Amino acid sequence: MARLAQPGVRRRAPADRDVTDLPGERLAHALRRRGSMQLKDVMTHNVEVVRPDASLVEAARTMDSLDVGPLPVCDGDRLVGIVTDRDITVLERVSEPAEPDR
Repeated sequence: MARLAQPGVRRRAPADRDVTDLPGERLAHALRRRGSMQLKDVMTHNVEVVRPDASLVEAARTMDSLDVGPLPVCDGDRLVGIVTDRDITVLERVSEPAEPDR
């Protein structure tokens, strides 16, 4: 199982290992090789979206089925916002009844 780096802590490659073996370094290496790669070369096309009047449950189910965290919110062809799995998690947490003080 891969260990996640702690925020602000950079991992160094062991001397006998190619730095492109580290997570994220392969992408950086590819970007350096390709020079001026553009977003259109790596972005997701045909993006799934939700409408502004969709329910939170519908948005959460869409995220789950697509295995994504962010989901664009569009009104017709116009992007009006973005909702993330974190937005839904925070909303659920703050809308739960508070436990009484003991």
